Amino acid sequence: MNTHQLEIFYHVAKFQSISKAAEALYISQPAVSSQIKKLESAYGVHLIEKDGQGIQLTALGIQLYEIIRSFFENAIVSAESLLKNSYWYEKTVFWEYDV
Repeated sequence: MNTHQLEIFYHVAKFQSISKAAEALYISQPAVSSQIKKLESAYGVHLIEKDGQGIQLTALGIQLYEIIRSFFENAIVSAESLLKNSYWYEKTVFWEYDV
């Protein structure tokens, strides 16, 4: 598992569509499907199920999506906070010293 696979899964789950996820990520649909299959096979699990109307998340897929969504939202909030306060970081002088 890698962060790229988690990002792909996040988009598939968010849009409930492989094609919309591929479009949002600017990659091909086969690439999206391949990464989802690799993620599933690495752990021997099923995260999505295809039906006539698209895809559905399994119970495990729903739980994983919630964890990833929370992770991404927290990362974005933290990054925004850091960047908004970057003025103070840029104006702070850091001294190295031995204790």
